[in-house]
Amino acid sequence: MKSPPIPSEVVNEVWDEMHRHSPQTFSAEVERIVESQPELFGFLGEAAAGLSEQAERVALFMGVAVYRAFEKVLGNRIPEVPGDAIVAAFRNNVASMKPAAGVDEDSLEEQVFPKRKIDQPVLVLFVGRCLFGPDEDEPELPEGNAELLFLVMKTFIDALDRHVASRRAKPRRKRKKAPGRV
Repeated sequence: MKSPPIPSEVVNEVWDEMHRHSPQTFSAEVERIVESQPELFGFLGEAAAGLSEQAERVALFMGVAVYRAFEKVLGNRIPEVPGDAIVAAFRNNVASMKPAAGVDEDSLEEQVFPKRKIDQPVLVLFVGRCLFGPDEDEPELPEGNAELLFLVMKTFIDALDRHVASRRAKPRRKRKKAPGRV
């Protein structure tokens, strides 16, 4: 079973909500989510720690936005993502990006992306636009930061998506009634 795709309307709604948040509201939201997903946000923090301060802020913002999009679609029934699921998603993404090495940016979409199955294309597109799209309000990230953050965020999305899907696929066991109870 797959997790439901996150529609663009949900991503846009989350984006608008997050831009209206006060710094205090955003901090409270971060605390709540980090508490429910310590491994996933630990990975995000560790991966972004060696990057610029701006890249760290962008990573946190995107992480919260992606997680909130999943919450809007699934409700608050998101199981905690374990470290092994994150490592597996990271290894898969690193392996899948090797064919893209050396391909010029203009050919990337037509040569590499059609061969890849992307489970949450709207979220991956959102991340790509945040990192590579023209935004006059935000300065560009330092060289190499956007590419690394894309890999990190793709891993974040995949680990969350696959873990949610694997938990939804497991059939629930019926509880046996205790003897003498109706």
